[in-house]
Amino acid sequence: MENLVQDGQAFSRTAQSLSNVEKEYYTVLWQSACVQGDILRGKAAFDFLSKSQLPREILKRIWDIADWQKRGLAWEEFVVTLKLISAAQKKQLVSLERVLETSGPTSRDLPTFDGIAAPPDGEAPEAPQKRDVFAEFEALAGIQVGATGAAPDVLPEVSHPPAEPLQNLVEEPVNDIGGTTSFVTQVPDSVASQV
Repeated sequence: MENLVQDGQAFSRTAQSLSNVEKEYYTVLWQSACVQGDILRGKAAFDFLSKSQLPREILKRIWDIADWQKRGLAWEEFVVTLKLISAAQKKQLVSLERVLETSGPTSRDLPTFDGIAAPPDGEAPEAPQKRDVFAEFEALAGIQVGATGAAPDVLPEVSHPPAEPLQNLVEEPVNDIGGTTSFVTQVPDSVASQV
C-alpha cells in the first residue's frame, strides 16, 4: 500500500510541475483523448496511445506504469503517460524515476501523435521539407520555368547526331561458351566520329 501512496504523490507532483508549454499541450491532448468523462480507458485509450506510433510492447509497459490504480487514466496518470511516451520516442528510459527526474517548470516532454499538431516552440520533430523539384530541374537544365510552372516557349537547342549514318550499324551474332547467342552492335568508325 505504501508504494501506491508514493506513486500517487509522485503522479500529483509531476502533474503540478508541468512547464507552461507542457500544460497547454497536454490539455489539448487530454481533450482529444478523453472525449467522454474524466477517465481515459478501454478502446479510447488504445486508439489515442496508438497514435504515438510506439510498439505495443512499449505502450503496454507505459500503461502498466501509469495505470497504477488499475482504473484507467485520470489527469495525473495521463500526464505521466505523456512523459513516458515522450521518453520512449526519444529512445530514453521508460520509468517513473525518469519522469520524476526530468519534470519541472522548464521541462519539454512533448510527445508526438499522428493527427495532432505539436506546439511550435517545442522539441517536436519538424515536418520534412518538401523539395522544389522544378527549381532543381531549372538549375540542372539551365532553363527557367515561369511563375506558373509552365515550360518556356523556347527550349535550348540540343545537338543530335545525323540519322543517316545510324543505318550503317551492324549487329553481329556472337556465340557464348554456354551455347547461347548474343548480338553485339558495332558502330562503324565513320558514325562514331560524328557522335
